[in-house]
Amino acid sequence: MRKIVNLFYLCLSVLIVSCGDDDDAIGNLPPMEVTNIEAQVTEGTLVRISWNESEDINNDELSYDVVVNGRVAADRTTELSLIYDVSDLIDDNSKNSQKGLSLELTINIKAYDTNGGVSEESEVKRNVFVNRNPGEFEFSTINFDFSNYNWLEVSWYPAIDEDDDILSYDVYLNDLIIKEDYIIGSDDYDGLGSVYYNNNYAQYIDEEIIIKVVANDRDGGITEISKSFDFRGTDVELGTLALPYSNALDYTINEDEVDRKIGYVFEIDENIGYVIRSDEYAQLRLSDDQGNYIAGSSQRISGESLSPGTYYLEVVDYYSNTTLSGTVTFILKDPKESDINLNTLSVPYEEVINFDIQNNEPDNRIGYTFEITEDTGFSVFSDIDVSFELKDANGYFITSGYRRASLETIQAGTYYLEVYHYYYNNVEPGSFTLVLNDPNETDIDLGVLNTPYSNSTDFTVARNEPDGKI
Repeated sequence: MRKIVNLFYLCLSVLIVSCGDDDDAIGNLPPMEVTNIEAQVTEGTLVRISWNESEDINNDELSYDVVVNGRVAADRTTELSLIYDVSDLIDDNSKNSQKGLSLELTINIKAYDTNGGVSEESEVKRNVFVNRNPGEFEFSTINFDFSNYNWLEVSWYPAIDEDDDILSYDVYLNDLIIKEDYIIGSDDYDGLGSVYYNNNYAQYIDEEIIIKVVANDRDGGITEISKSFDFRGTDVELGTLALPYSNALDYTINEDEVDRKIGYVFEIDENIGYVIRSDEYAQLRLSDDQGNYIAGSSQRISGESLSPGTYYLEVVDYYSNTTLSGTVTFILKDPKESDINLNTLSVPYEEVINFDIQNNEPDNRIGYTFEITEDTGFSVFSDIDVSFELKDANGYFITSGYRRASLETIQAGTYYLEVYHYYYNNVEPGSFTLVLNDPNETDIDLGVLNTPYSNSTDFTVARNEPDGKI
């Protein structure tokens, strides 16, 4: 039948040429039937339907109606192809429980010209094999180790696959695949997918971290979810600090702060002591620019020596899920700045010395340098909770003690006495007594005793007794 119609149009076109181009004389001729209709799956349930342009004797502009299985896929489109989602047709098909699905598509196309001409309807049947992607799903929890970046845990709710495919999952940390072809089993907690990654990932934290889970149905269908984390998004760049340095900075750790911490980056160009403290209960963690741990504690950290370089301080709120606001104070100064030189002391010597160890003291102690020109006994004592440590001029340890330290003999030379609180937060001022005298000075000569002999003698071993004996 189509060959007969085409022959008719061919003869008619010859007649038009012989009579001239007077369309009004012969009327508008409709487009020919659409040919070469094809259907090809592009992805999942998306099918590309294409056809050849219809022939039109009048060279009119053409448009097309496309109907697939009784449903309008296009209305007067001027294109020669379209992408059609056949999902609804799968739902209508009784075989939708099988793995993937072979669908028979009945495609009807008509061509229209701009003068009201309509072609004969073309109808073809095409079979396509389609596969629905796994359904949308979401994360349950993502937990990170924010202390040493040595582990992370990802869990998610399973995806539903309408084709009843068995799904496997790939889990990514940025471009690194940390779990591949994971299938949720009956022994998984609460039926959730769960992956534990027990490796250091500190090299990723300076940039955005993306956790991605991809569900695969093994027929080419995939659905993925991802979540990004910017650990450094709220970091503060302090630059190179002029030493000595003292500054208090306000901070706020909001509820939506990813890692519950604020970071501060700073650089120093000379060796210095440091005290960093928070007025609110927060963890402080200091590391170098390579992530190597230096010091950490709650509310306050300190050290006698910090080498030139770049450092990273974290103010961390591990224990609260609400907003935490406070002030972090940086103090960078010479720990020996508070030391006192007592110069050369004459023996015997005894003096009460007042001291005040401030909370901004990097080494949490005050040092006293003194010199003696003769051998003598040494003792030092206090009524408050302080400790003592005596060193020689080269820094070598000699003796120490809590509340009291003594030595029967120290030789002529230079000495360094350190006074310190055992706990940094004990900033109670006080005093101690330094004594230099002959330990034999309190000895008593009883002379020659006639036997039999019996007597009683009172004695007092004072706290300033260098050898602690009479």
